[in-house]
Amino acid sequence: MDTSRSKKILTELEQGYDLIADKFSSTRVFMWRDLEFLKDYIGPGDKVLDFGCGNGRLVGFLENDYQELVGVDISQKLIDTATEKYSNEKTKFFKVDPELSKLPFEDNSFDVIFSIAVFHHLPSKDYRLQMAKELYRVLRPQGKLIVSVWNLWQKRFWRYHLKELGRSGLDWGDLYVPFKAGNRIFDRYHHAFRKRELVSLFHKAGFKKTDLRKNWNMLYIGHK
Repeated sequence: MDTSRSKKILTELEQGYDLIADKFSSTRVFMWRDLEFLKDYIGPGDKVLDFGCGNGRLVGFLENDYQELVGVDISQKLIDTATEKYSNEKTKFFKVDPELSKLPFEDNSFDVIFSIAVFHHLPSKDYRLQMAKELYRVLRPQGKLIVSVWNLWQKRFWRYHLKELGRSGLDWGDLYVPFKAGNRIFDRYHHAFRKRELVSLFHKAGFKKTDLRKNWNMLYIGHK
């Protein structure tokens, strides 16, 4: 995928999530069942990054059992929702530019990084690797990375793969999945990861794999 197409998709994602923010938040109240173990990966002294925090639901799930948490997202409306509901003296949220090339944090800033259902929205191999390297940079030595992406090779997604056959400008495994919010429909870009591809992405960024799971979601757990 060329750079211009990648930038266009990122802009569409920012605008689209602002458009559906209220309905999207109403469908993201609780943590998915196969991710309930995530709270086992943090402790009271940890500094946590939620990369692609959406409406901040991870905070409610973690129950403030950390020293500090920062959530970032490209949707201002989702950041506003997260701030209103979850912000406190040790939990902050802020918007980042969808085309950012560098996260606004110092090296080795966080003990744990979560990225829940985000990387499948990042367009192009180059951009995904760039962001994976940034997560590696801001994670402390021996820090933990927990990434989930949708398992988009399930039968219920096949019709979206078929629609993309022959569409120019997309990479193999790219597809669009619609999200309906009243009379509004946001066609969301997704990339369907294979397990080997997901492991390879974070290996190239410098991470060492701890675990890999595949169910409704595909889950990568690694460390620096």
